[in-house]
Amino acid sequence: MTDSRPLSRHRRLIAALAWVALAFALPSPAQAAPQAVFKPEPGAWSVLGAGAQAGPTRDAGWTRSQEPALDYRYQAGKGQVSVLVLPIERAALARAGGLSFAAKASHMTNLTVSLEEQSGRRWTASALLNADQWRNVQISFEDFVLAIEGGASAVNNGRLDAERIQRLTIVDTGAMLASASGDVMRLFGIEAGSRRLVLDELMFTGMPTRDATQAGARALDGFDRPTLPWSAFGANRAEPSTAPPLTQAGLVVDYRKQTGLVTSLLRQLPSGALAGADGVELSLASRVKTSLVLKLEHSDGDKFETGFDLPGDGALHTLRLKLADFKRSDDSRSRSAKVDAAKVSTLMILDIGGLFASKGENRLWLQRVSAIGTPANAVAGDTRAPAAALTTRADVPGWASWNKRVLPVHAGPSSLVGDPSVMHDGAIYRMFYSCYDPRRKGPAVCQGTSIDGIDWRDVAVSGPLPGRMIETRPGQWDDTHETPFAIKFRGEYLLYFSGYRNRGGFFKSFPAFLGLAVSRDGVKFDRVGDEPILKGTPGGYDSDAVFSPSIVEHEGQLVMLYTGYCFDTCKREKGVYLMAATSSNGRDWIKRDKPVMSKADLPKTKDGAAEAEIVKGPDGLFYLFMSLLYGEEGHEIGVARSASPYGPWDIAPEPIVRKSANGFDDIGPIAPSVLIEGDKVRMWYHGFSKRKTIQIGYAEAAWPLRWK
Repeated sequence: MTDSRPLSRHRRLIAALAWVALAFALPSPAQAAPQAVFKPEPGAWSVLGAGAQAGPTRDAGWTRSQEPALDYRYQAGKGQVSVLVLPIERAALARAGGLSFAAKASHMTNLTVSLEEQSGRRWTASALLNADQWRNVQISFEDFVLAIEGGASAVNNGRLDAERIQRLTIVDTGAMLASASGDVMRLFGIEAGSRRLVLDELMFTGMPTRDATQAGARALDGFDRPTLPWSAFGANRAEPSTAPPLTQAGLVVDYRKQTGLVTSLLRQLPSGALAGADGVELSLASRVKTSLVLKLEHSDGDKFETGFDLPGDGALHTLRLKLADFKRSDDSRSRSAKVDAAKVSTLMILDIGGLFASKGENRLWLQRVSAIGTPANAVAGDTRAPAAALTTRADVPGWASWNKRVLPVHAGPSSLVGDPSVMHDGAIYRMFYSCYDPRRKGPAVCQGTSIDGIDWRDVAVSGPLPGRMIETRPGQWDDTHETPFAIKFRGEYLLYFSGYRNRGGFFKSFPAFLGLAVSRDGVKFDRVGDEPILKGTPGGYDSDAVFSPSIVEHEGQLVMLYTGYCFDTCKREKGVYLMAATSSNGRDWIKRDKPVMSKADLPKTKDGAAEAEIVKGPDGLFYLFMSLLYGEEGHEIGVARSASPYGPWDIAPEPIVRKSANGFDDIGPIAPSVLIEGDKVRMWYHGFSKRKTIQIGYAEAAWPLRWK
């Protein structure tokens, strides 16, 4: 049913689409003095643009209460650009979770609502308005999409940071398109002339965070939102609906099909929304027979499209469009031949029937847009669309079922973060992890905190690197830090880390040792001495390097498992070994001579296991979560259990968390950190990507783990 017919004959359409993108990435307006307002008075606003003005109104029919509303008057037409601006006092938004207002417009149009952070990052969301009709707009901060990357380092885990918002802008997107050219106006049926927009009851609200695991979050369409995140161009009317033929919430669009007129529906997608997918599924209906095009745009400007026809029977039809069938658009910025699902940032549906002389009024119903695919860890025979959800599933028969989030939960300013060590500390979670120091071009140790273990924010510290816990010592054995592990023991926070001299490569930087820093409050850490607390044994299993400690209490002592590297200076069989040491105070450690686990225990791997996390379960058994090393084929995470922290181990026959086909961990997940809480086993890990990123992911399973 698909038709990959390109739009090369329609250059005006291609040019117009570029202006659509422009409307969502406007330049920053001039600075204005911040004002502390939640529900702003009309006088607090300013207007950019010749001839435009904003002021209070009490006009009957244009207000909703006894209080005056904001009356914004402007022009639509070639060269007419106008922006409504409200400076924000950032401290006023510390507890805000979203934005709400009532709006009424003289013309059917779309609003682009933008929030700008102090760093210059611009986040946008859309709101559809029908002519002469009040609409209540409610937008959660979670639904704002990054449109312009700022010059400062990204913060807040790649999400909008309410505390850093300094400016709100509102633009009539249709009028913005009209400013481009007369051709664009004719193509989308935009009328020139005077326009009016009235805003009332605007306030920042404490909207609750949605549960991302709910079924509504599985789709790309956003029809579960109070305000649908779609824009419509070339339409007479567009609004949410549940009326037949729709069987659930959707969008209904009325428009006229005529020669030279194109109707377009546009949805900006959150970063990575299509990661791991190999196609898109749509459920839609048309009153008359029409030709549609689905267009996907990468964040870097690459564009791809495929076409299909709908019969004019007014019945819902479900289409499954494979990404492999999409062709590069003529307006793509590069010569890339294939869609990169993880980079798709915009989805557009176009009715091009008018370009082929099909005329008349039409109604289009759109019920669902979702991703389809079979990531590497999908279950055989599972007919769900896991890539559209925020999780995928891996089953190890007789052992456990694991749900893994498709998107990372922490990326940091440079998407170079890993080796998480997570503890539940009172009302919060603390995550110590390897971060990236751009000044020294190497890893360091940072900390983030979270209320739920999913949404992370780096702790406030002095210095340029957010969340940094310990300063490295240039020229010393620990001029680079990574693979931290933290435990609370006898009223102190003990933070262990690996240290080495960075010589431009992992093996080139050996030897590596373990250091220790302590804290009373979990934030301010002091190094314990200048020397390592644990070194490799010359000629032994750990003679080259000591990495990735994990500690558990057992029989009145602390038991540490760590990764020993034995390649260049050892007198054993070369490889990676899991070693053990014990301590009564966390500072002085006595090593055990023999490995806890080696490559011989894991014959399916190339180099054995590394970065193991040992956890004592409520059942009294010890669970070992570990990185399985497959050499050039990447990494995955396995599990074993034993009555003793030293083994012998009952090892799961298959990995429990596998790499994704195209996601942030397509080389592999590695370095797990695990907590068993109530009826859940919660795992944080980091994923290596072919795009040279390292980001922290999350997976969970039900407790107790099923065992063979």
